[in-house]
Amino acid sequence: MNFGDYIRVFALGTRLHGTWTEARFNYPGYPRDPDVFYRGMDFPFADNFDDAVADTYFFSNPTTGARWAVAPIAIGSLCDLPVRTVAGTDRACEVRFSGIEGVNGTSYSAASYKGTYTPNGQPETIFIRVTTPGSANDLSNSNGRIVTGVIGQNGLATDLCAAAQGASYQYHVVASSVFAGIDLDADRRRPVITFTSSPNFYHEVTFAPISLTGVVRLTIAVKFTATGVTVTLTNSDTDALLAEGFTVYPNGFTFAGTHAGAFKYSGVANNNGTLEVRDFTVHIP
Repeated sequence: MNFGDYIRVFALGTRLHGTWTEARFNYPGYPRDPDVFYRGMDFPFADNFDDAVADTYFFSNPTTGARWAVAPIAIGSLCDLPVRTVAGTDRACEVRFSGIEGVNGTSYSAASYKGTYTPNGQPETIFIRVTTPGSANDLSNSNGRIVTGVIGQNGLATDLCAAAQGASYQYHVVASSVFAGIDLDADRRRPVITFTSSPNFYHEVTFAPISLTGVVRLTIAVKFTATGVTVTLTNSDTDALLAEGFTVYPNGFTFAGTHAGAFKYSGVANNNGTLEVRDFTVHIP
């Protein structure tokens, strides 16, 4: 039994769907699972997607589809992200992009959680863990921008996804966002933080380039405080710090809408890519 299963069986009534990081979980009587990580019980939400049926669609199946919506920041947001099997009952959300985000004819992946956990003055940290498909390679040859953070949403709408055999899915009406993570393309491999708000506000902060050679699983942590945003990148397998950067909230930025955790994978160059998001955690002490 992995930790996600343990939570569902023994922590009934919670909103936890699995968790990860900092020390591999080894609950007495159960074998160590190298792909499940433990973070304690003081966060409001974690999801490792393990209750989803393999090879269904992330936004339209009855489990992850009940918790997650498409988050269309720009044109081309995909509604047919597959649920993939990592090993056994361990599931991942496959994310992909093609071309530069926002350009006609391109596509990208964005998901937002339907519930909201708005901090009451405390710092909030959002984590995702990502890999290449099946963890077959390290991330040094990957492309695109993989980020996590929050959107400001103005409600849910329902549509049909033609690419998912006409399945029904929901999407958020997005008014603003704060995302942080990394540009993976070799000529710009560096941490990044972005701010958007209606109607046309956009602000981007980048940091020094880093190497991802030998990094198979990447943890992206985004911390929100009263003064600004910190992005931290670590090797999920060793906890080694790869990079960290901080920026204040930019002048002119207004966070509008209801807070919702989210992740996104998009293009910053005219290429394409596929990754797996293994899990998602919101931590508010």
